[in-house]
Amino acid sequence: METSYSYKLKSHPNKLLIDHLKEVTNYAVYLLERHQLFAQRPEWRTIIKNLVRLMGNYHDITKAIEYFQHYCCRPITR
Repeated sequence: METSYSYKLKSHPNKLLIDHLKEVTNYAVYLLERHQLFAQRPEWRTIIKNLVRLMGNYHDITKAIEYFQHYCCRPITR
């Protein structure tokens, strides 16, 4: 089994997994704040924001497995 390093893992053929996870997390937090989804209970703001960050950071974590990395980076044949 080959050792993987997070700075080499891919989420898409031309995108690093770490960059993809950060982008999704930042966009999810942006949407949360833009739509004020915590407006009815402002005291929940920190809790909800932290949960959204966790979901964004881990939503594609299985892309770090060796099988997906081989699948993602294989040459496209037609």
